[in-house]
Amino acid sequence: MQYLIAEKRISFSTDSAEILEQFERFRVREERGECTKLEMGSLAEFRAKYVHLSAKQCELLLSMQMFAKSAACHKKLLMHAVTVVVDNEGYVIAGKPGAGKSTMARQWLDHFVGRSFILSDDRTVAGIKERQAAGWMTPWSKVSHGDPFRAYKVNGIAFISKSKDCAMRRMSREEAVERIRDDYPEEYRRLAGEVADDLCRIVRVIAVQSNIADLDVEKMYRMMKE
Repeated sequence: MQYLIAEKRISFSTDSAEILEQFERFRVREERGECTKLEMGSLAEFRAKYVHLSAKQCELLLSMQMFAKSAACHKKLLMHAVTVVVDNEGYVIAGKPGAGKSTMARQWLDHFVGRSFILSDDRTVAGIKERQAAGWMTPWSKVSHGDPFRAYKVNGIAFISKSKDCAMRRMSREEAVERIRDDYPEEYRRLAGEVADDLCRIVRVIAVQSNIADLDVEKMYRMMKE
């Protein structure tokens, strides 16, 4: 079957009904010959390496890695991040597992009630479209709302970490690129860094240290927007 993810047409086959359901929103009815096939031939080897994961988790993780590599070749990044859309504009909240991305996203929803939704709660594609930063939802997120085929303008990216105190600061482009690049496997880290460098030249990037409870959502929003 063929799917359209972040305006990239891919071919992906699976015997898992659960995975098919997860990808269903992205399926295109009219299939074409020109598409990128996500090669899953190494799945058995992948499962042997990640024995602590279920078969479904292994398949999703491998497909995600294959897509990330292909996307980077087309100037887009698959980020471990939550994207919150406020007034039809996106704000990317990135961080390591356990940093509090989902909790922080819920705080944004509470603050901007009636004006916001979560585009992707775990994996977001970010890139440049028509000279603006843009974000897309992906099938690798458990929670996603909005239009699966739409590119949402992205105003800012926040890299978050847990701390006893709260602090926010602007990040240099070099620091932000390094953070993004380090999430990629070594074999295409350089390529991801080049894409990240282009993206961070046109989008506002901040670092947020937070204990979550005392987060000033309005301040964070303004720093990413203005």
